Amino acid sequence: MNKSWSILEIRPTKNKKEIRRAYTRLLKKYHPEDNPDGFMRLRAAYEQAMKWAEQLDKAPSNDTHSALFGSEADFITKEEQKVITDEVNGEQEEQERIIITDEVEVSDFYEEMRAIYDDIFKRRDINSWTSLFLHQSLVVSERLSEVAIQFFIENPHLPHDIWLYLDSELSFSKLSWFPWKDMIQYDLGLTFQYLDPNLAVDYEKYADLRFQAFLAIRDMKYLEGIDYAMQAMEIYNRDPVLYKLLGVSYYVLGDYDRVEITFSRVLKFIPNDVDAFVYRGYAYYQNGDYEKAKQDFNQALSRDQDNIEARRGLGLILKEIKARNQTVDDKCFDQIYAMDLELDYSKCSESMFFFPDLPEKESYLTFIRRNLSLLFQILVFSGILLFLLTGIYTMIFEIGDVLLSMILIIVLIIGVIKVVLLVNQLER
Repeated sequence: MNKSWSILEIRPTKNKKEIRRAYTRLLKKYHPEDNPDGFMRLRAAYEQAMKWAEQLDKAPSNDTHSALFGSEADFITKEEQKVITDEVNGEQEEQERIIITDEVEVSDFYEEMRAIYDDIFKRRDINSWTSLFLHQSLVVSERLSEVAIQFFIENPHLPHDIWLYLDSELSFSKLSWFPWKDMIQYDLGLTFQYLDPNLAVDYEKYADLRFQAFLAIRDMKYLEGIDYAMQAMEIYNRDPVLYKLLGVSYYVLGDYDRVEITFSRVLKFIPNDVDAFVYRGYAYYQNGDYEKAKQDFNQALSRDQDNIEARRGLGLILKEIKARNQTVDDKCFDQIYAMDLELDYSKCSESMFFFPDLPEKESYLTFIRRNLSLLFQILVFSGILLFLLTGIYTMIFEIGDVLLSMILIIVLIIGVIKVVLLVNQLER
């Protein structure tokens, strides 16, 4: 019996749940197809352990046994004892049949789950997964959950929508130790929708290499990630997800020419991809191509007006343009007479974004247009002054009111000063 516990890699216990868990865990190690001898030993150990646990649950204590089968229980006939024994044996056989049936169901479930995962197009189809979980028995649902959780820990390369569905069935996000919570919480873009089912491609190998590239880049091993991505591209080169992984790696490594190329490829597959416009825009910016960078940032903002990185990129471009214009103003003409005038004009034209318009030829009309507002004020105040002069004359020579005349004279002087000030403001 000790050998059975050693094979199951647990201590002796009558806890059937613990025995089943150990058996399910070791099924992956001793798979019937890969290791039939190991599977037979595991199966025999499992059955012995379950029988032992069953006997412990049903075995009566010494006192109970004496009470039933000792001298005080002589009134129980042999026929009755036989009935009791047959019932116990029948229950044990039924329990064993249930266990075997459960194991078959668990094994079938695992094989179906593996078949879905190994077929990349079934793997990306949510209907395949919903059908799998819909037809499972509630009796063994806890054991199936344990098997499934372990399976997806070892096989995590799934699209985001599949992760969300599996989380609703298996509650991964509630397990503090589950290693792939970020695959559920964030859409990392690892979709399979760009794989063409009409091509004879080893998509399983491709998907594995792409996922290895993703893991390396996530762990900031960019050169390793690029190596995996290039191996994947030898198998299939029409997946924008792979180009995104490459583009991000090149950007971090400062290879901006390759960033432009890879994200241009992404935009051929996904013309409205905001991230591609932003990354390519920053690559153009780093290479000094501000006009193309500005176009890409504007494209990103036309699709996502709140994109912070695109707004930041436009701000950097405006800052560079301002600095460039300032450089032109300060330095471009410093040694103009020591240079060839034609060459100087060409260089300055490349540096500046615009030249000021030539001034208009001076005339009375241009003078009036420039000073129209001031001229209107001068005319108004001149009219008021003329009115005051008329009033002063009337007060002094016709009415003889000297005090009021003095007040009007003071107002007249103030008005004259105002007109003089307005005249001085005229642009000549």
